Amino acid sequence: FPHKFVQPLTTIDYQTDMILVGESLQEGEQKIVASAAFFKTNKSSTVELAIVVKKDFRRTGIATFLLNYLVIIARELNYKFFTGS
Repeated sequence: FPHKFVQPLTTIDYQTDMILVGESLQEGEQKIVASAAFFKTNKSSTVELAIVVKKDFRRTGIATFLLNYLVIIARELNYKFFTGS
């Protein structure tokens, strides 16, 4: 991936943005199987939401779990709306 694409995903300002990951023990190692994040937008009460789950782990509830936790964090940061495409 190009650096300009990856950089915002690896440098998180936890005062305004958040990223969570879901892990699974596979072949004796912890592997990331899901990620959920929100990033501030130009609207003060809105964040952009992104959720990705590895195909083998879809429909297990991990996306719902991560989303619910992001909602709690977003409320603590005074965000009121999620947006995404």
